[in-house]
Amino acid sequence: MREKYRRAHAGETLDFTVERRYFNTRLLTYKPCAPDRRFLMDSTFLRRAAPPAAVVLAIGFVAAALIVFNGGIAVGWSNHVGLLPVVRRLLDAGYLPGDFNIELRLYHHRTFAWMIACASAILGEDRGIILIHLICITALSAALYCLCRTIGLSTGNFILIGLLTAASAAWTGLGLEENNFVGNREIQPPPLAHAFVLAGAAMIIKKRWRRAAFLAGCATLVHLQIGVIFTLLIAPFYAARLREFGIYEIARLGVIYLAPCAPVLIHFAGMLGRGVASGLTIEDLNFRMPHHFALASTEAAVWTAAHLAATGAVFIRLKKRMRPEAERLRVLFAMSAMLAALAALHFADYYYFHWVTTLKPQFPRLSPLITVFGAVAVVALIRFGAETAGRKRAAYIGYTALFALACWHAAGHVSAHYREGAERFGLGIDRYAEGSSSWIDICRWIRTNGPKGVTYLAPPGRNGFTYLSDRSSVVEFKINPDGGQMLDEWYERLRDFGGGSLPDARGGEVRRAIDRAYAELTTDRIIALGEKYGAGYAVLPRASKADLPVIYQNREYRLVRFSQ
Repeated sequence: MREKYRRAHAGETLDFTVERRYFNTRLLTYKPCAPDRRFLMDSTFLRRAAPPAAVVLAIGFVAAALIVFNGGIAVGWSNHVGLLPVVRRLLDAGYLPGDFNIELRLYHHRTFAWMIACASAILGEDRGIILIHLICITALSAALYCLCRTIGLSTGNFILIGLLTAASAAWTGLGLEENNFVGNREIQPPPLAHAFVLAGAAMIIKKRWRRAAFLAGCATLVHLQIGVIFTLLIAPFYAARLREFGIYEIARLGVIYLAPCAPVLIHFAGMLGRGVASGLTIEDLNFRMPHHFALASTEAAVWTAAHLAATGAVFIRLKKRMRPEAERLRVLFAMSAMLAALAALHFADYYYFHWVTTLKPQFPRLSPLITVFGAVAVVALIRFGAETAGRKRAAYIGYTALFALACWHAAGHVSAHYREGAERFGLGIDRYAEGSSSWIDICRWIRTNGPKGVTYLAPPGRNGFTYLSDRSSVVEFKINPDGGQMLDEWYERLRDFGGGSLPDARGGEVRRAIDRAYAELTTDRIIALGEKYGAGYAVLPRASKADLPVIYQNREYRLVRFSQ
């Protein structure tokens, strides 16, 4: 069809009666005339696009919903405790020289760390993080809009899909493991990488091969694993057209892909030199982060399979009705099916084969894409099905049901937030450093009054000692190695804090167990730890058996020194 349209503009007379399947009205014969785009009978082009101002408002509204129903904006919590000390080191090469935890995470999400560093240098750390958060989520919203318009959906349809994703209605935006499509309350690379993935999928549908390759490279630059997985998803579309491309176009596509992601590949080479690809076992994964490798739940598997089936069913239905949109849904279904197959390989390795090799890319990390595509497909069925059959009332009922479902889930997030303190709803900015816990209090005191230039012993199960105090600590469980790099030293430090052995626990349970073991260490063991790691002070639980001079204490912790 596109070739016929091009030739028609060139002045050739073409009979369009052979394209009967593309029309729901009488047969048409095109007669050349002055340039006019009315001959584009595809329903995507027949729909008038919303005014630019309405589009901007819609993208902003969906971005706000994604933030609010993902817990708001958090600064310094959880994943930031390892990132932000690295950012400070990037801005100041003399920041805590020799700090083990910074060295451990120095290459982790390197590109994103530089983004935060640049914003922090201009606006300050907190404002820089908030700005990056807004940019990443807005980019994700804009990419979702791009995909919806490429499929042929309206701005209103995009808002509906955005609300379903924000509220996680019917598992939309969730996947087979802990990570979701919007990311965490504290901004990390996945939302921006997902934005490039959505935009890249739209370019694959449009057959804009160079743009798709560039966007895949950008996704790889921002998040190596997500970019590699997306590259595997789109590779078959390129492989099917190798003869069409020719050797020169293939080389050009390769350069376009590698140009944006070259820096992260260079950094990854450095990580290989530090042992990132060696010495990793199933036991290591289970000890550190089983939630990123194990199946989240049976519910997750059922819902994800349902979304995959829905995408396939919508594609088949539209294809039978000879709708042009079926070809676009075919791309989404193919990507979802390939992603499901990769996730199945991952879980087979994790639960049965224990090869470990296929676990390293973490294929289920991108599984929320399946549920987002599923929501897009369902909304597409309502819109295009109603157009074909002339059943607008059925479309209104379908839209109302989906909107009510999104509102019901959103209300559940709000209720859980106010009843249980759940983090799935938030209107403001939650700064970890401004909290009121005893842990934050003693870290703040050390930041203001504690001696500088020395290393501190601190409970390894607690998060953010360096971030909160601007002082070095010996080890922190949350700041764990990428792959096998520095893994043995990390284990040795945890073993020392655990009294000579590692706790028989997994994931989050390790933190509580190792802190209990740390509290049981005697005075001699604490002093020996200080001598081994060059520490001059220690933060101990009030229940600790160690008897050392106290510098400061509060309800739960005390700061002690080893010598006068």
